[in-house]
Amino acid sequence: MGEFPTSTATDTELIALGEQLEGLLREYMDAWLEWAPRMRAAHAEAKDNTSALAVAVQRTGCDMAQQRMSELEHDMQPLAERIIAAPVTSLGGLRAKALVALWEALPATASHQGAFDFPDASRSLFEAVAGMTGLLPLVSELEARLEADGGI
Repeated sequence: MGEFPTSTATDTELIALGEQLEGLLREYMDAWLEWAPRMRAAHAEAKDNTSALAVAVQRTGCDMAQQRMSELEHDMQPLAERIIAAPVTSLGGLRAKALVALWEALPATASHQGAFDFPDASRSLFEAVAGMTGLLPLVSELEARLEADGGI
């Protein structure tokens, strides 16, 4: 994480919230990448049988990975809400907001295309913000992990 100039006390708090969120986002990504292949395996095993899916989710350990994701979401959501609501006056504050966008852009399903789910125009804006705030290495690292997971 880089150091960024702050221009208000609000941004100092916002930057601290962003640092907390970044640590949790890294943990969340680990949990998500544990969950996704397990969920795909459970779906492959159960095919279209809903009752068999519940059994397969338990057998593959997907339920435990999902529990960890839920715990992290419980910690991340209030941070994200505070970050979203805060005004920004520095690159550090903008970086915190970009971290929320990155978390929200994680693929919604275990079957994914190996990249974040940004709407078209938002991807370009996000990449510009990530470049300006030093987040591109983290984005590249996380996208490489998504791509390695192979989702489909």
